[in-house]
This record gives sequence, structure tokens and C-alpha cells, in this order.
Amino acid sequence: MRLSMAPKKGRPKGSRTREYVVVRERPPKCPSCGSTNRKVVEGRAPEIMDYATAEYDRIVRRLMVCECGQHLKVAFEESESKNKNLI
Repeated sequence: MRLSMAPKKGRPKGSRTREYVVVRERPPKCPSCGSTNRKVVEGRAPEIMDYATAEYDRIVRRLMVCECGQHLKVAFEESESKNKNLI
């Protein structure tokens, strides 16, 4: 028995995990409508994967929503070495 009446945290029981489409284009286009207008999903930390290649240092995947409602997981290739050389 719960003592407080505060709402439970987390996803409601029985709800499904949302599927995200991974997009690796520049600028990323929505596979549903082809639009490049999108917003970052607030409150979600990006996934960061470290790589050691000549072109980039890591891949950052951010959750985004297109204006048509399609949920996207957009991969950005980032290079920190370019910023370190600037003094």
C-alpha cells in the first residue's frame, strides 16, 4: 500500500516502447515526408559513441521529432580535434 498520493514515475504499465528511425544524411531528412524541419526531444540525453577515425572522433545520436510527427534518431558525426587545435 502506498502512503503518499504522488503519481508514479516512469512509463505507464502496458505502454509500448517508441520506435525511432535512424537517419544518417546531411541535413537529415524525414523518411515519411522528406522535410528537414525537426525539433530535439527535450529531457533526453544524446547517445555518444566514441570512435577514432580520420574524419571524426565520435557519433552523437539525438532524438528528434519531425513536423509531421515522425520520431527520428539523428546521428551527427562530431570532431573534437578541430576545436583542440584552435588556440
